[in-house]
Amino acid sequence: MAFVREKITTEEDKALFNSYHFIDPLDNEPVKLGYWRIDRERNAFLVAIGGGRNTLMLCICME
Repeated sequence: MAFVREKITTEEDKALFNSYHFIDPLDNEPVKLGYWRIDRERNAFLVAIGGGRNTLMLCICME
């Protein structure tokens, strides 16, 4: 399966996202829950942090 854009809605997904304590480099604040790109078969997700030319794309591979 490929990465799929999903809204983070389940308590389990919210807890997983929040466990990484992502910080937005533009305002030094915690990243708010929203959407991620997730491949549940490969246990990996992508998160975009920041904005404009300062956007960081992170790939997290869960075990």
